[in-house]
Amino acid sequence: MAASASDITQACLNGETNIISQCLSNLSTIPDTTTIQNLLIAAASKAQTETVTLLFARFPSIAITEELIRTSIRTGSTTLFSVLLEQDSSISKTSFDRSNPLSIAITRRQTLEFINLLLSTGADPNDPEPTFSLLSRAAAFYDTPDVVKSLLQYGARLKGSSALIGAASENNVEIVRYLLEAGANPRTDYLEDEIPSPALNVAVEKGHVEVAKMLIEHGADPNVVDWNGKTAMEIAEKKQPEMIALLMKN
Repeated sequence: MAASASDITQACLNGETNIISQCLSNLSTIPDTTTIQNLLIAAASKAQTETVTLLFARFPSIAITEELIRTSIRTGSTTLFSVLLEQDSSISKTSFDRSNPLSIAITRRQTLEFINLLLSTGADPNDPEPTFSLLSRAAAFYDTPDVVKSLLQYGARLKGSSALIGAASENNVEIVRYLLEAGANPRTDYLEDEIPSPALNVAVEKGHVEVAKMLIEHGADPNVVDWNGKTAMEIAEKKQPEMIALLMKN
């Protein structure tokens, strides 16, 4: 009895390569492109690297879809993503609607190893984002500066990146410290043509005293009016006395 599409899909999910090979050999016709791509996505969703390798070997001309790339990134498996790169070395540079592989990996807090795999195979650390730079996202989403450091090493632009804003919003003290030591300037953290959203104002709004202190020590201006029409002091008046005292010294 010939295997059904659901049988082959289940085998792909389970990574049963022997069954997959047998089922494909018994088919009277070659599966259409959509079926093959769905099998790849099923295998990738469970990080079944051997199965994905088998399917690419069996159907070498099959294109890699956006869904397959996204699915592979979600697993966090560098081994799996490397198999996709062997099939198409350009996928790290792919742009989706309002996103890209590096942005997805950072948003999902994938490992430094995974981020470096993308960067080393052509992902652009300055690829434009609809709201925040990739550097700003990394500064907000990670607890240590490792990914931020790697992005900078691969050429991410620090000036105007809003990286300090990202780190300040999440009280990522270690990352704020690293960015300041790397040359980030609280006065140029946002683009010149943007309505200011200073990292200091963000830190004050969220009550992150240690971050606010570091920013002031590195030249943050407590008198800058932000996009909401408030200075850091005006924001602090609604917060704790410790923040007001800090700002009054400057």
